Amino acid sequence: VIHSHKFTLKQLYHRYELVGRFFKENPEFQAYPSTRSGMKLAWKVLGRILLNFNIPALIMFIPNMMARYLGKRNGERS
Repeated sequence: VIHSHKFTLKQLYHRYELVGRFFKENPEFQAYPSTRSGMKLAWKVLGRILLNFNIPALIMFIPNMMARYLGKRNGERS
């Protein structure tokens, strides 16, 4: 399955900020944490990037993960 979006980092940040707000406003979903599985996937993707020496993907991976993390965290705080 190929699943892709062409989000800018700003759009990605905003998307995850909305996700963070959703989880803050709907605490009943706290019983279903997704962080652990998301981290497993991120590590697998990073491993594949390194295994394939995909430098362009590596350059985008770090800012992409930062936008997701910081956006969600900011949304949970607002």
